[in-house]
Amino acid sequence: MSRKYHARFAVVFFMAALAVLSCRSGESTGPAKISALPADSQPQLTINLPLGEAMTSGTTEQITIAAVNLEPQSCRITAPDWLGLKAGADSNSVWTVAPTSSGAAVLVTRCTDYRNSVVSASDSLTVYKKPSVIPDISGTVPVDVGDSIDVSYDSTDTPKVDVTCNHCDSFASLTRVASNTLRLFARDVPGDTTHRGICFTVHGLDGRFTDQQCVRVAIEPAQMALYSVPFAIRASEIVPLHTIPVATYDLTGQSNHPDFMRVNAPWAGGACWMVFTPYFGSNGFVENPSLATSPDCEHWSPAAGVKAPLIDKPENGYNSDPELMYDAPRGCLGVVFRQVIAKNIVNITSTCDGKTFSAPRQLFTAPNHSAVSPTVARGPDGFNRIWYVDAGAVGCTNQSNVVKMREATTDTAGLADIQFGAEAATDLAQPGYVIWHMKVRYVPALKLYVAMYAAFPMTTGIGNCMNDDLFMATSADGVHWQSFQAPVINHLDKRFKFTSMYRASFQYDANTDHLRTIVSGLEASNWGEYGVVHRYNALVSALKSSFTVAASQLIPSSQLVRKPDVGVRQVIMEDRP
Repeated sequence: MSRKYHARFAVVFFMAALAVLSCRSGESTGPAKISALPADSQPQLTINLPLGEAMTSGTTEQITIAAVNLEPQSCRITAPDWLGLKAGADSNSVWTVAPTSSGAAVLVTRCTDYRNSVVSASDSLTVYKKPSVIPDISGTVPVDVGDSIDVSYDSTDTPKVDVTCNHCDSFASLTRVASNTLRLFARDVPGDTTHRGICFTVHGLDGRFTDQQCVRVAIEPAQMALYSVPFAIRASEIVPLHTIPVATYDLTGQSNHPDFMRVNAPWAGGACWMVFTPYFGSNGFVENPSLATSPDCEHWSPAAGVKAPLIDKPENGYNSDPELMYDAPRGCLGVVFRQVIAKNIVNITSTCDGKTFSAPRQLFTAPNHSAVSPTVARGPDGFNRIWYVDAGAVGCTNQSNVVKMREATTDTAGLADIQFGAEAATDLAQPGYVIWHMKVRYVPALKLYVAMYAAFPMTTGIGNCMNDDLFMATSADGVHWQSFQAPVINHLDKRFKFTSMYRASFQYDANTDHLRTIVSGLEASNWGEYGVVHRYNALVSALKSSFTVAASQLIPSSQLVRKPDVGVRQVIMEDRP
C-alpha cells in the first residue's frame, strides 16, 4: 500500500483594532472587517506514490495528490529530470511520472496554503530497469515436420521468465534443454495458416510490469530451417562451417576422430599434419590411425610415403582415438592411440623424418572403456599431460563419465621414452551432458588450457553416445575447468543434416585471433570432417553472453520438463559393453 503523508500547519490569526480619530468632535471608528476563513483552516497534503513506491523504467504511472485548504494549482513536485514528471490538468490532484532511467529518486512536493505558507512533503521512488528477454532468433523460422529448432535467450533484470508454446496444440512440443535454451519439435503440419510461437514473458521487479516477445515458427513440409544455433555464435564465424573431404584407405571417404597441427620440423616444411581413422558404417573394427598432410590445414592428401593404415588392426580389437604429439626440441612427431582389446592400451609411435615410424610402445593401460579419447598437451612448466575419459564398465551407455589426467614423470623425456604417472580426476564437466571424446591444448597466448569435447545429453535412462554437441572449456592448471553452457557447434545446426558431432581438433593463431576447428560429424548415415574458423574472443563473448542467466534468476513454467530427444539413433560398435 502506498504511504500517505500529512502536513498540518497551525495558522495564527491576528486581529488589530484600528481607532480612527475624527478631526470632528465626537466621531470615532470600530474594528475593521476581514473575509471569513474556511471552517477547517488547517491545510492537509496527502501524496500517493505508485504501488509499492516502485515502478519500472520506460513505463508511465500516476502520482495522486489530495490537497485540502491549499491554494488551487499551487502544488509543485521537484525530482530528477530523468523521472519525467509532468503535472496533469490540476497540479493539486494528478501528476504523471515516466522515467527514462533507473535508480532511487527523491521527490519533494510543495504547495501553498491560503496564508501563503508553504506546505511540503518528501519521499523517494525506486525505479527498476526494464526487464528484457532477447531470443537469439527473430522473425518467422521454418521447421521441417519431424525436425526441431533450438531457441536460446538472454534475460536480465527479471525474477521470472515464463515460456509458452502458443497455438502449438498437437502440432509441436516445447522442451527445455538448458537453463535458457528451448527446443521446439515439429510434429505435424497445421491445417491453418496460424504460426506457432515460442513466447517469453518477463516480469518486472516492481511486481506489476510484464512484457512478452515471441519467436514465430512456421511448420512446413520440405522446408529446412537455416540454423539452430545462437546468432552471436554464428556471427563469430569468419569461415562458415563446411565439409573437408579426406581420403581413407578403405576408399569410403568416411572418417572420424581428427587431430591436426602445423609441424615446424625441417622435414615437414611447416605443413599441417592430421591423424584420423576411417569409420564407415559406425563400425569400430575398421578404425585404424591414418595420416594426411596439407599446406593450409584445409585441403588434405594422404601423407606421402606413410603406410595406410599406420598401425595394423589387432586381432579381436581395433586401434582408435588417435592424437598427435609434437616434440619440438627433437623435431619428432608422435601418434598416440588407444588399442581396444579386452582392455584399453594407450600406445605411442613416432617419426623424426615424416616417413619412418617406430614400433608402438605402451604408455599405460586401463580397464576397457576407461581410457577413451586420450589427448596430450605440453604445459607452461614443460611437462606433458595426458587427459582421457573414464566411461566405466559400460562405455557408450555410461552416464557418469569422469575426465582424468596423468602427468609426465619428467619434463626432459622425448617421445621414445616418455612415461606418465598415476591418474587423477579433474573437475571438467558439462552440466546436463556426458563428456565423450575430447581434445586439449595449452595456448601460451591465452595462458590457458583449452578443451573441446563432444558431449551427449544426460537422460534418466541408459546413456547413448550419440546426439553429441561440441563444447569448449578453459583451465589455468588442467585440473579445474570453466565450461560454457552453449555448444560451439550444435548437432542441430541446419546447415547440415547432422545426427551427432564427434571428436574435434583445433589450432589458435594469436596474431589473427583465429580459432580453426576440424570436427568429425555424422550426417544422415555418413561420417566426415567439417571445418570452421571463429574469431576466438568473439566466440568466447558469444558463449558467455547467450548463457549468463543464473538458475536463481529463472523460474521456468511448470509445463517445461525435459523429454527424451527425438532423433535418429545409430548403433556405434566402438565402446559397446
